[in-house]
Amino acid sequence: MQKQLDPRDMQNAVPLDAGTATPRPRASVLRGIAQAGLMLAVLAAGVIGMNRLIASAPERAARPFTPPVITVEAVDAVAGTHVPKIAAFGEIVAARTVDLRPAVAGEILTVSPNLRAGDRVQEGEILASIDRFEYEGALVEARANLAQTEAAIVEIEARIAAERDQLATAEDQLRLAADDVARAEGLRRNGSLTERQLDERRLILSQRDSALTQRRNNMAIETARLEQQRAQADRLAWKLRQAEQALANTEIRAPFAGIISAASVETGKRVGAQDVIASLFAPDTLDIRFAVTDAQFGRLLTDSAPLVGRPVEAMWDVGGTRYTMAARITRLGAQVASASGGAELFARIDSASLAPEIRDALRPGAFVSVSLPGKTLENTVRLPETALHGAFVHAVEDGVLVPVAAQLLAYDGADAILAADGVAGRTIMTTRLAAVDPGTKVQIAGREPPPSAGAEPVRPAAGQP
Repeated sequence: MQKQLDPRDMQNAVPLDAGTATPRPRASVLRGIAQAGLMLAVLAAGVIGMNRLIASAPERAARPFTPPVITVEAVDAVAGTHVPKIAAFGEIVAARTVDLRPAVAGEILTVSPNLRAGDRVQEGEILASIDRFEYEGALVEARANLAQTEAAIVEIEARIAAERDQLATAEDQLRLAADDVARAEGLRRNGSLTERQLDERRLILSQRDSALTQRRNNMAIETARLEQQRAQADRLAWKLRQAEQALANTEIRAPFAGIISAASVETGKRVGAQDVIASLFAPDTLDIRFAVTDAQFGRLLTDSAPLVGRPVEAMWDVGGTRYTMAARITRLGAQVASASGGAELFARIDSASLAPEIRDALRPGAFVSVSLPGKTLENTVRLPETALHGAFVHAVEDGVLVPVAAQLLAYDGADAILAADGVAGRTIMTTRLAAVDPGTKVQIAGREPPPSAGAEPVRPAAGQP
């Protein structure tokens, strides 16, 4: 049997030659250890060399920090009196407009060719006519009735004249009878006349007195009849004027020179007094109706200048062209505009300020922008709105920004109106910056920079050589 080898004998065995297939474990281990040692030695030598290089480098002084200088725009704030503009939007409305209704009923016989929406008509121009037959007959009847009454008046006046003459005769006869009775009474006392003869004369006096009374009553009756006929004549004269007016009203005329805004009438149509046949407005009396907010209205009221009569500038943008027109406030609306929370104002357009090309084209309903002067603000400065940073503006002093409290009073387009206290006389930055810190160095564009005082170098940190 083959003898088994003990492991301890294997450790003490002599290594075989390289030509044999038996491994040599001790040589491999020693070679690995040698390679690792070499690597560690190289690494240690590199670290030591780097440290020596760092230690031998010269010490470099810390570079001082220079804050950046920002180029900004700025203006000089000058105190003065400023009038901010109030901007609004409005609509052109017709200040003088009328709905044409026939004053009499009837059938339309003729219609003017100018009675169309948009056409111009002249004052007094006949726009339509109504059948005259019925109204001509009424006029003839009214004239006949008046003539009949006037003839009756003449007849009564003649009777009154006759009664007046008879009354005068009766008065004379009564006076003669009274004298005769007086003489008869004297003769009766002398015995020259009997009592019967005296009674006969007294009877004649009484009859003549009755006749005078009758004449007076007839005069009163005829006078009353005359007054009645005269009153009737006045009534018939009024009826005659009504008939004449009704006949004239069969022609529907334009009450003033204007433009037809609507028309709804044709020949043969029967119309009444409640039918609107056309609407007309005067192109030379156009108003701008616009609304302002409560705050704007309050500034207008508290201004020393009156509200009515204040000038207004309106702009009408049409076809890529802006047309400017002048106007003046004529009145305040009857009610506060609840939808916008402000007041409604009306301004009359000065037709002379209209450009010739739009003088005939401007119509009610056109949308315009309005600009009017607001409250006069004294001792104020005007700055671009970009100068405001919250409740502050920033003054440029010796190339450094200094915050200044600002009281905003009003806006005027892209400008802000500020109280002059603390702001006037300074150079104010107008560039809008995302963040502004007091002491930020700036340079005003287009101006020479201020002399630099130099920057203090930054001290090295503690513990450094």
